[in-house]
Amino acid sequence: MAVAGSIKKMKGSFLKDRSKEQAIDFTYYAPDAKKVYLAGKFNDWNVKSHPMKKGSDGIWRLSVRLPVGRHEYKFFVDGEWAQQIPCSTTAFNPYGTYNCVIGVS
Repeated sequence: MAVAGSIKKMKGSFLKDRSKEQAIDFTYYAPDAKKVYLAGKFNDWNVKSHPMKKGSDGIWRLSVRLPVGRHEYKFFVDGEWAQQIPCSTTAFNPYGTYNCVIGVS
């Protein structure tokens, strides 16, 4: 029984401090798209881990909690990286295209 209690305590110490994170709402307008995902440095550019939900207005939405800092991201639409990305700040990437950049403070 003592072992189970110590495991619980250990698990708790590894949990992230979510109080320093902020909910960020991402949107992407693609009324004809079948699937849209959000990928970025925050999820190791995993194109399947953050699916977005489509609204009746054709806008895909997802809220993600991000820590303070600079985050690059991009949308993955129907199996391809979106080239027309709606963001005010961009960063050139090694593939000859641009990523969106958001700062969380």
